[in-house]
Amino acid sequence: MKFKYLKFALPEPSPIFGPTLPKPIIPIELTFGDKRVRYGALVDSGADFCMVDGAIGEFLGIDVQAGVHEVFGGVEESKGLEVFFHTLTLGVGGLEYETAVGFSTISQTMASVSWGSMGSLTDLS
Repeated sequence: MKFKYLKFALPEPSPIFGPTLPKPIIPIELTFGDKRVRYGALVDSGADFCMVDGAIGEFLGIDVQAGVHEVFGGVEESKGLEVFFHTLTLGVGGLEYETAVGFSTISQTMASVSWGSMGSLTDLS
């Protein structure tokens, strides 16, 4: 699978990147039960798992905090980042996979940066 990088306009041109910053953001679809959401996901090739904002899980009807609980250091300075895992169907590039997805309960700040900085919710049900 190959995806083109999306280019985001910078407020001021960078001496390294020029007027835009390329980001590896790909279209994905998450499915849980009969609800689906399309989302722009930021690819992090060094990440050990998929993580999205808890608001996406709530939109899909998931009781986010009822998932398998983990705390990860190195992402959130003070106490670690709480993540709750649930099994979903992940669609990417026309293929679908059953996988564990971690949902963070911190709003739009760290979780959005780690997974989908330009996510948009579209109900496909």
